[in-house]
Amino acid sequence: MSAFLKSTIITNRDATPKVFTDSYLSGGILEEQQGSVFVGASDSAKSFYRLISIPSNARVSQLYWQADAIGSSGPGQFDVAVWYPTTLPLGGGAFLASGSAGAMISSSIFATALTANAAVALTEITNQSLNYTIPLQETPLWNVLGMASDPEIDLDMGFVVRSATTATGYIGLRCRYQY
Repeated sequence: MSAFLKSTIITNRDATPKVFTDSYLSGGILEEQQGSVFVGASDSAKSFYRLISIPSNARVSQLYWQADAIGSSGPGQFDVAVWYPTTLPLGGGAFLASGSAGAMISSSIFATALTANAAVALTEITNQSLNYTIPLQETPLWNVLGMASDPEIDLDMGFVVRSATTATGYIGLRCRYQY
């Protein structure tokens, strides 16, 4: 049996009347942010590093990480996390409780248990955890994170230390996103 299926973009284009496709899915602005930090030789589990900040209405296209050998005599594992910003902006995210400032939203949506026993070249990890499913990849970050609505603020992304680091070095995160 033959199947004839259409993606969201094609379905919207072919609709009568045409349906607008959100810019984060087609035709929007593609942006990139990259951040890095120098990791200590004995950062404990649950330490965290905020590296970049992206709009809550952005769709994550690609996420990469790289690291020096910062777990050479131990696991040195990291999860990619998303947090509310440490300071909630005036006018944006107004419906968020002040206690939300700096709170973690997710520690596992994109990647988990990334290991830096040896140096890691720039490596794509957009769906390393398998939690950023194909249908979620067509939606903005706020929806991916399970929020009921867009908080209309930038959200922080970075790493949570899963197991203690044993050496010093840099760790970096690069995100390409569209909105």
